[in-house]
Amino acid sequence: MKTLIAFVCVLAAACGQDQEDLDKRIVNGEPVTTSPYTFLASLQIFDANSGEWHHHCGAELIEPDKLLTAAHCVAGRDSWRWRVVLGVTSIHPSKLQNGQIERVKSFIVHPDYDPLDFYNNDIAIVYLDRRVRYNKKIKPAKLAFKYSSYVGSKCVVTGWGDTETKKASGTYDLMHAHVTKISNQVCQHLYPYAKIRRTNLCLFEENEPAGSRPDACQGDSGGPVMCGANLQDLAGITSWGVDCGAHHPGVYTRVSEFLDWIHTN
Repeated sequence: MKTLIAFVCVLAAACGQDQEDLDKRIVNGEPVTTSPYTFLASLQIFDANSGEWHHHCGAELIEPDKLLTAAHCVAGRDSWRWRVVLGVTSIHPSKLQNGQIERVKSFIVHPDYDPLDFYNNDIAIVYLDRRVRYNKKIKPAKLAFKYSSYVGSKCVVTGWGDTETKKASGTYDLMHAHVTKISNQVCQHLYPYAKIRRTNLCLFEENEPAGSRPDACQGDSGGPVMCGANLQDLAGITSWGVDCGAHHPGVYTRVSEFLDWIHTN
């Protein structure tokens, strides 16, 4: 998730915050051992200097060769340096043989994505070189219906990102956290200087004390928000926030607002 460090920095664009420093991960969550998240992928980039692959963002399988992620994860990137890992809860190199690894063919970033306008339309499609094989560990996500609300209900966020707010603490092991969906009106009130749009949804555990609230954080960008009955609906994609598990909601791309674009690309 992209972290907007302070609104004065965002509005004045004067902090010198590198885009690479703004990403999100799960804080105050729990480890996942047997994963129900059969659609979840680790989107990884190859580091030519080290010769290693590194987790960069989450992604969600929706067709055998098609995934969704956040636009800020892949905008301006060369697809040949990327791969996805599916069917695992641990992305430790020694555990990857338990899943499927496929190379990325191309990215399609939403044409109206704007990182300078509170990550407006923060969604992208990832196409693979080959179709993945569905099995009990790898199945596509079910997209939320248009006009789905989920306000007041518990949703779940997942990822391999930071597990602590104040420092980089990424994990090889998949984490998840259950968080309440709040209305966009409440979210806007908590972000008075931001723009919360109908293309966003927000999660926030207001009854928990700041610092112990479950949330996404650095490195969880592009990962899923699952809501609805049995948490089966892909309702959102992790996008941005100001802090992890502290005073502000997590802001996510609302998948149901992009169904036409997803189906025609």
